[in-house]
Amino acid sequence: MTLRLDSPARVFEVAKTAKNKTLKNFVPQEELESLERQIFAWGSKHKGHFGELVEKYVFGLAKNNRSEADFFEAKVELKTTPLRRHSTKKFVAKERLVFSMIDYDAIINERWDTSTFLQKNRMILIMFYLFELGQGLLDYEFKIVKLLDLLDDLSVQDVEQIRKDWQFIVDKIGRGQAHLLSEGDTFYLGACTKAANSRVVRDQPKARIPAKPRAFSLKQSYLTYLIQ
Repeated sequence: MTLRLDSPARVFEVAKTAKNKTLKNFVPQEELESLERQIFAWGSKHKGHFGELVEKYVFGLAKNNRSEADFFEAKVELKTTPLRRHSTKKFVAKERLVFSMIDYDAIINERWDTSTFLQKNRMILIMFYLFELGQGLLDYEFKIVKLLDLLDDLSVQDVEQIRKDWQFIVDKIGRGQAHLLSEGDTFYLGACTKAANSRVVRDQPKARIPAKPRAFSLKQSYLTYLIQ
């Protein structure tokens, strides 16, 4: 059955059906054995595949390489991210929430309100799952499902800080300092490294010094704040 995913509300309704369930609850029985073999073959490189499996089995989406949001009709981007249990809080974010890669060449000509970052990520569906050591991809249980508009659902102060963080990163690239970017530069929105190893670098437009590839991310501490 094809699911209607043409509005944020419809996407959210489908997402909520996964709460307190695992992917195994959505995989047809006749596909389960072959999928488990495929996951075993991926080995430790399976992390990037989890979101694809959620798209396929929870939402019925085919794999695609579009630059638009995952649910392009609804303009909603899907993010899956792990939680861990905490001694005083029920759950905390296990890691930062990573967005798309930063295009050093293009971003220096962008403005915040029309940025490629906002075009793709303004509305995000975050599906938080509980990470437990020893569990496989199909056994992670979804605990929190959150539909978040980065401009309308956050406080005015938080939106302004995210905008300032974005602008700081862009300005630094514009000064030819992409190689000096650090996650410690900003408060909520970071520029995290994203490469197979530290030897991977790329050109930047305003300097001859190569820089590490980086992606935008919401910091772990801010992500934890959002779920409390």
